[in-house]
Amino acid sequence: MPLPPKKQWTHAWNTALDAQFIDFGYRRLTAAQAADVASHYRIVSVEKCTRSDAGPEPTEFAIWDTAAQLKALDPTIRVLFYIHTDLERIDCYAAYQTFLANPAWWLRDDAGALIFAPNSASVPRMDYTIPAARAWLTAIPLNNSAANAAVIDGVLADQTGSVCPAKPPRLSAARCAEQVEGKAQAMRELQALFDAANGGTVLGNGLSMYPQHADNNWPSVLEMEGTMAEHFAVFESVNADGSLDVPRVAQYINLTRQAALMGKWVVVCTWPGPLDAIDEVRNPGWFLWAGGVTPPGASAPLGWRAALKNNLTFALAGWMTIAEENVWMQYQAGYNGLAQGAVRCPQAPSTCAAPEEWYPELSQPLGAPLGPPVRVGNVYTREFERARSVLDLDVPWRSSVTFFSLSGTPSGTPSPAGTLSGTPSGTPSPAGTLSGTPSGTPLPAGTLSGTPLGTPAVGALPAGTPLPTGGGGLGTGGGGAAAALSAASTTVVAAVVPLLLLLLALGVALLFARHRLRRARLVRTPRRRSVAASIATGAAVVQDNPLGTVFRAV
Repeated sequence: MPLPPKKQWTHAWNTALDAQFIDFGYRRLTAAQAADVASHYRIVSVEKCTRSDAGPEPTEFAIWDTAAQLKALDPTIRVLFYIHTDLERIDCYAAYQTFLANPAWWLRDDAGALIFAPNSASVPRMDYTIPAARAWLTAIPLNNSAANAAVIDGVLADQTGSVCPAKPPRLSAARCAEQVEGKAQAMRELQALFDAANGGTVLGNGLSMYPQHADNNWPSVLEMEGTMAEHFAVFESVNADGSLDVPRVAQYINLTRQAALMGKWVVVCTWPGPLDAIDEVRNPGWFLWAGGVTPPGASAPLGWRAALKNNLTFALAGWMTIAEENVWMQYQAGYNGLAQGAVRCPQAPSTCAAPEEWYPELSQPLGAPLGPPVRVGNVYTREFERARSVLDLDVPWRSSVTFFSLSGTPSGTPSPAGTLSGTPSGTPSPAGTLSGTPSGTPLPAGTLSGTPLGTPAVGALPAGTPLPTGGGGLGTGGGGAAAALSAASTTVVAAVVPLLLLLLALGVALLFARHRLRRARLVRTPRRRSVAASIATGAAVVQDNPLGTVFRAV
C-alpha cells in the first residue's frame, strides 16, 4: 500500500545512502559537521538538550537553528524535532517554565504523590487527561511560528505506546487506561498541527520487543503515520550468552514489514553487535555487548570505529531484509549519533566514533528489491536489482551483502562469512572503494561490467577508419609499408575466411536437401506428413531458441 500522497516520506533506490536516518544532539553542529550530515542523511532528528558549547540554551532554539543550518545546505533534507512524551529532560526546554507554573498539569498517583519523569526525582510527568496540558506540549515544536514550520518537517515523539506511567497500586487500571488514551490523543492533536502548518508528520518511537509489552505497542503504531523500531537484534532480542533470540528478531522483522506495507514510514535502528546494556563504569553512556562484554578494542570513542566497521554487514543485511521505499535505516553506536558514530569529526578525530572514511558499502549501486525476503530456517535472503542480502540469525557473522555489476556479475568476490563483497571483516577498504570498485562511481555510458560497448578488439582498426595514405602508407615504401601491408592482409583474411565457411555450409545443405528430396519420392504420403510435422516442430523449436531471441534483440 503506498503512502498517502501528501507525505512522500519515501526514498530512492540508487544506493543505501538514499535511506539513511540519524538521531543526534546535545551539541550544536560545526559547519564541517553540518556538511557531513547533509551529505550522508535524508532524515535527521535533533535531540533534547542540544545546545552550543558557549553554555546552556533552550533546546527549542538550538533545534530550530540546526534545522535552518541543514536546510541551507540541502533544502530537501527533512528535520524532526525531538520530544519525549514522558517529559524526560523537558527541563532543557524553555517551555518547561510554563509547565512548572501549572501544577494542575502534573501527574499524581492515586494517593496524591507526584509521579516523576524518567531518570528524574524533580521533574513531574504530565497528566494527559488535561486538554490544556496537551495543548502546551503539542505547541512546543513549532511554537505557532511560520518560520519554524519552514524548517521543521515533523516530530520524533519518544516513548509513545500503551505503557502505563506507573504500575498499580500507584495508578488504578482505569487511570492507566486514561493516561494511555490521553497520550494517543495528544499525538493526534500534534499531527493535526503539522497537517495544518506544513503537511509534516509525527514519528512515534513505540514499537517494542520487550516481553512486558505484550502488544508490542502495536496500537500506537496503527495510530501514527510513522514508527521507529529502535532495537533491531539488540537488548531485548539478545540472550545472556550473546546469541540472538531468533523468534523475537523474526517478530521484529515481521512487524516492521507489516507496518511498512500498511503505508507507515518506518525507521529500522541497527547497531554494531549484540548490545545488551549501558556501560556505567568504564565508558559511561556507551553500550556493552551481552554479558557485560566490551567489544574488542571498543574503548570510547575511538575503539568503536572498528566495531562499527566490523558489524555493518549484519546491520545492512537486516535493513535490506525489511526495506521498502518507506523504510529507513539508522546505524550508530549509541543514542547520540553526533559522538557515537554517525557524524565524522575530521578536525578532532579523537572526539567521535565515526570512521574517517565513510562506509563505502552504503555508496554501492543497490536498485529496488525484486521481491520480498525469502526465509529458509533462520536465514533470510533477498534479491535487489544490483545486490543480494543474506541475513543469518543463527550465526550473524555469516550474514553477507553482495553487489553486482550491470551484467549481474558480483562486484568483487562474493562475501564470505563476516565480509562484504570480499573485504575481510574488520579490514578497512581503500578510501572510497569496495573490492577495487570506486565507491558510487557509475559505469560509463554504454558500459557492461566495466567494458565499453563497441570497444574495438586489440589490434583491429576502429570501424569506419580509412586506410592510411601518403608517407608510411601502403605501397609507398618506408618503414611503415610492411606493417601496413601486414595489417591489411590480416583484415582481408579475417573477412574472407568466414565467407568461405558460409559458402561451404550452404553447399553441404543443398546437397543434403537434394538427397532427402530424392528419397521422399520413394515413400508413401503418411511419411511425408510425418516429415512435415517434424519440420513444423523443428521450426517451433528454432522459434523458441534463446539464441534466436538474442539475435532478434540485437
